[in-house]
Order: sequence, then C-alpha cells, then structure tokens
Amino acid sequence: ELVRDLVGLTGDEPFDDVSARIARASGASHDEADSPMVARLAELVTSRRGMFGGDEDAASRKRAVTSGVRHLFAAAASQAPLVVIVEGLQWMDKASLELLTEMTRTPDPLPILVVLVTRPDERLAGLLEGIVGI
Repeated sequence: ELVRDLVGLTGDEPFDDVSARIARASGASHDEADSPMVARLAELVTSRRGMFGGDEDAASRKRAVTSGVRHLFAAAASQAPLVVIVEGLQWMDKASLELLTEMTRTPDPLPILVVLVTRPDERLAGLLEGIVGI
C-alpha cells in the first residue's frame, strides 16, 4: 500500500505502466526503468511477477525492495517534507517489519518523519528500541 500511495497507483494498472510510473517517481533514469529495484516494487504493487529475471535469490530481492522504497522516499522528501504513518504495526508480517526496521535505522539527511502506531507486542521490541514512545 505504501508504494501504491506514494506513486498514486491502484495496483490494477498493467505491469509495464506500473513499472514506468515507479521509475519516474523514484527518479530513475530511462535506462533504469527495467532495473530489479523497479521490477520488485512493481511486483509488490500488482501482486504479479514481472518479465524481469526472477533468478535472483531472496536476499537480492529484499535489497532491491529496500533500495526501491528508499529511492521513493528520497524522491518524495526532496520535493517536500514527508510524513509516513504506519498504523497497526502489530499486524505487520515479518518481511514488512524487517523493511521498516531497515528504513528507520539508516539515517538519511532528508526531511522524513515516521510515525509508528501500535499496541504492545513482543515482536516489535527490536524495532521500537531507542525510538521515542508517547
């Protein structure tokens, strides 16, 4: 949902259109529109496998998704300050929690505020460690 919202997609668009819009939104050049990063994000948005490769391992796919989300955040935050609100954090799956942890642990010199809304949950202890609670 996060990628759909940032790029203004529904997920029902054709895969190639989704890829092109993600590439533009992330600031990728025309040559990078077919990159693994863009392809992985397009797969997430559409819930369909793209024509790009597919031979990479899980770690490569994870790096591509993390890089793609980071590029989208950076592109949006370079235009105006960005506020990301994650509500119902306790319901996130493991992969989403790992992505969120990576995004919040690596400081970027960009105007991005991440607000996490959750109920107490032991799975979230590592993510929330060192983060200000209200």
